[in-house]
Amino acid sequence: MIAIPPYILLVVYGAFLLFFVFFGLANIIHIARFGGGTWLGYLAVLFFVSASAIIVFLTWHALPAVDWTTPISLIQTNGL
Repeated sequence: MIAIPPYILLVVYGAFLLFFVFFGLANIIHIARFGGGTWLGYLAVLFFVSASAIIVFLTWHALPAVDWTTPISLIQTNGL
């Protein structure tokens, strides 16, 4: 049986979060620079930041409920 510890998923999620923050800030700067003069541009920034904050909030509340010591089995062998 091949098993990995669950905290590896946190490392992958953290790397994804770093990329998301980088591109999210670039997106906000782009919208503010080229589309921020209109109410639709402000609405787009508000929607993007609100959705991102909700996702981070839900993740923050979901992570403590996980047992990070139980290994996750990837491949189960039948002893053949």
